[in-house]
Amino acid sequence: MKLAALFLLLLEGCAVLDVVASKEAAIGCQIGDMISTRYALTNNANAFETNELGPYKINLAWIAMLLAIGDDWKKAPAPWRAAFTAFSCWPVPTNIKNGKQ
Repeated sequence: MKLAALFLLLLEGCAVLDVVASKEAAIGCQIGDMISTRYALTNNANAFETNELGPYKINLAWIAMLLAIGDDWKKAPAPWRAAFTAFSCWPVPTNIKNGKQ
């Protein structure tokens, strides 16, 4: 994760960073996390949600926050926004892997 954060800092000003740092990408990752969590919980009897709030509640809270802050999202530095997006997408591959077991 530290390497990914360093990589995002090096990309500042890059067009790729603008896409990764977009509010739409962050919301897409939250939705991806919800879908992949459901996939894992449905397809693997041993899968479980580690979030104490339960599945989807934290994702919906993040999406609501992202929608509520509107254009203020762009006031945050792009590397920080990109890191938030990366953090949001982090569980998706593991969820998919666990759903296939």
